Amino acid sequence: MSTRRLRLITFNIAHGRGLTPIQGLTSRRKLRVNLRKIAHLLGTLGADLVAMQEVDECSVWAGSFDHLDYLRAHAGFKHAAFGINNRRSGLVNLCYGNAILSRFPIAETETIVFGKRRLGEKGFLFAEIDVGGRVVPIVNLHLHH
Repeated sequence: MSTRRLRLITFNIAHGRGLTPIQGLTSRRKLRVNLRKIAHLLGTLGADLVAMQEVDECSVWAGSFDHLDYLRAHAGFKHAAFGINNRRSGLVNLCYGNAILSRFPIAETETIVFGKRRLGEKGFLFAEIDVGGRVVPIVNLHLHH
């Protein structure tokens, strides 16, 4: 029986803001540049699976575009899963959480959110990855200090 080595990377992408301390102060263009740098790094590292935290899905403060889809396309990953921990509509309009990029099919996912805070909820995304007929469980956990 042969075994395949998987390269798993975990990365808090901090809403794509780079070194800017507050995500709302980063332009959409700069966010896209930062995410392309992350995509390039993931390719350089040869990641098979990437567990990411603080990934935005069309949040106003993070450029109003889907960061996971942008990273998936630019890093060349075929599969992705999003676990939203925080969704607010209206004036704030934000949506973010944990995500997984995978070179292998994602069979199942489940998102668990910790608590019911007004802002900044954390949680985890559980996924089962199909690697050549074997199920590989992955837990992407985002904690708070």
